[in-house]
Amino acid sequence: MVAVILDLPPAPVVLSPPAQALVDAVEAVGAQSPAGLPEGQALAEAAVLLGQLEALHAVVLASRRC
Repeated sequence: MVAVILDLPPAPVVLSPPAQALVDAVEAVGAQSPAGLPEGQALAEAAVLLGQLEALHAVVLASRRC
């Protein structure tokens, strides 16, 4: 569902377990409606997700330097 919303290409057929877990987690988060969460929880989750997104960017940038 997230790939459709963001117009992402499909994931490769074979992923490492950590990469597959990330794909699965993004799909699960994308399927969840923030409107269904209490306001405080929705804001807290958004803050955590933004922090994790920055961490993922750092990992990807570091891996490109190798």
